[in-house]
Amino acid sequence: MTESGAQNVMVGDADGPTQLPETRVDPGVLKEERKMANYSQSEEFTRLRTFIEARGEFFRRHLPDGRRIQDVSKKERDEYWVASCVIVSEIENILGEYDQARKAVQEYDARQS
Repeated sequence: MTESGAQNVMVGDADGPTQLPETRVDPGVLKEERKMANYSQSEEFTRLRTFIEARGEFFRRHLPDGRRIQDVSKKERDEYWVASCVIVSEIENILGEYDQARKAVQEYDARQS
């Protein structure tokens, strides 16, 4: 224990420090995460991300058939808006998977060093 030991422990830790659980990483999962992380840093993915984000912005302002939201009646907007929101959510989920893989690999590598 450090000099400040006893005054900074949690109740119940005075007899011995709490052992935090260790996370075990499946090598196969880590390998796939690393592939995604590496791809997310590539020039190809950067171009793809730019395109995907532009499509997301399009679907925030247009219905799936291409009409601008402000150009359709409220009834039509309500019917199609759900589909546009689903498309935007899926776009964000795809990009999020790559972002999460990159963060997970960075955190794993930081713990290993």
